[in-house]
Amino acid sequence: MTDTAKRPFGFWTATALVVGNMIGSGFFALPAQLAPFGFTSVAAWVAAIAGAMVIAWVIAGLSRAMPEATGTLAICAKALGPLPGVLIGWSMWVGIWSANAFIALTAVRYLAVFWPPLAASSFTLVLGAVVLLWLITLLNLRGAPTAGRFQVATTLIKLVPMAAIILLLAQLGLGGNLALDAHPHAPFELKQLAPAVTMAFFAMVGFECAGMCADRVRDPGRTITRATLTGVGLTGLLYLIACSGIILA
Repeated sequence: MTDTAKRPFGFWTATALVVGNMIGSGFFALPAQLAPFGFTSVAAWVAAIAGAMVIAWVIAGLSRAMPEATGTLAICAKALGPLPGVLIGWSMWVGIWSANAFIALTAVRYLAVFWPPLAASSFTLVLGAVVLLWLITLLNLRGAPTAGRFQVATTLIKLVPMAAIILLLAQLGLGGNLALDAHPHAPFELKQLAPAVTMAFFAMVGFECAGMCADRVRDPGRTITRATLTGVGLTGLLYLIACSGIILA
């Protein structure tokens, strides 16, 4: 088996894994939740992005130091021992499995806008979510190359609404929108920074994904570092502009 077949993920696919897993429900929910914080939310995003970059740098360094490890969980097991490694891995996967149910239901609710029968009852919503999960599972079972291409495609689709919002914010900012000027935002308050950072950091979770599939990444010691830091930086910048840009518009 060639190295490309064994390790099909290059820099762009690994970056798409990071960006695609970071951009999720937080993008659609956090703007409304952080709006009452005003300018404090801008500082919260900067702090959350900086914290994620530091942790991402640590993960990237561990991947460089142990390129033979099959992922972040294997690194934990090698550094801390088998039992802590299993507990960390199990806790993480249980969290992901639980979140998948919510994400699938949310996706079906969005699809119901285009096909209303999907939301006709709780049964149709749950059935649609189960079908969606199985379709994606079957697609992933076709192999890592197919899963990687699917990740790149869905990441590009996710970037479309973000780009649209950024363009809208730019138009509002350049046009001097009077409606926004009439409603000043809350000033920066240090005591509100901690809860705002907590919400902002939730949206940054997912930056560890490139390290989780190290055994599928070509030249993992170098590629994971570049992909992780690029993905975190790009996603953090998009979040900062999209969610806080209206304050500066």
